[in-house]
Amino acid sequence: MVFSDQQIRTWSQRPVSILPQFTIDIVKEALADAPRLRWQNPEVFVQGSYANRTHVDALCDVDLVVQLSLPFEEDVTALSSPEREEFFEYYGHSDYGWEEFREDVAASFRRSFFVGEGKRCLTLQDWDALWRVPADILPALEFRRYEMFPSLLGEVHDEGVYFRAAMKYPIINYPKLHLRRGNEKDRSTAGRFKEIVRAVKRARSELEFEGAPSYFIECLLFNVPDAEYRADLGAAFRQVVDWLARNRRKLEAMRCQNGIIPMFGDHYEAWSTTEADAFITALAEECG
Repeated sequence: MVFSDQQIRTWSQRPVSILPQFTIDIVKEALADAPRLRWQNPEVFVQGSYANRTHVDALCDVDLVVQLSLPFEEDVTALSSPEREEFFEYYGHSDYGWEEFREDVAASFRRSFFVGEGKRCLTLQDWDALWRVPADILPALEFRRYEMFPSLLGEVHDEGVYFRAAMKYPIINYPKLHLRRGNEKDRSTAGRFKEIVRAVKRARSELEFEGAPSYFIECLLFNVPDAEYRADLGAAFRQVVDWLARNRRKLEAMRCQNGIIPMFGDHYEAWSTTEADAFITALAEECG
């Protein structure tokens, strides 16, 4: 089997879905009457493939974040000693953290739903209804990676999310930065970037390849230079795969789409270079 131009065009299409807004409305309604969350006003937003417009299934679960902005977790290692003193003078310390916030979010949902608790996310179930809330809901604190803190008004930081997997391992990610950088690349490639991300995700299903998570497919393709995308869709798809096949030695140095976190290595959220190499090989074999 060799991927045809028609297959690639079909695979590149984005399905239309109303699920994200439907789910956000339900979650906000459930949080609105929660006594312990009224003063906190958490932000609710979509992350993942729906937010990035790289989803390939109109009915797949929505990744939803319920994020608390204050208090937050931070990395101030890049700040000078005076800047760190200034930072802690303004923000100090709070006894309310991610564990307490997660429990308050879960408790607010329990008022209306059966709540399932996974290693990272909450799921909502209503056994008496014909519908379900098609979402993985992640309670998180805002994370700030500081570059400068000359004063409260002049602070400079990257915004991420902080949570713990299985209530143990701290995980930091940058979904808003991921979204912004992905949109910038899509504009600079005249829309080809996200088309090819969707096409490659569907090619993965066609190949029945299990070792390529959707998030890392998007990050992998983000590392391909913009020039490889500037062609007719079928040609651009093959150019992108060919670039990856010729540049496997660059895998270990690649970063996620947020530009901060390495894609590969020994950290908790890393992808395997062996799996990535095998996936690239499988794609290249079908590009003729």
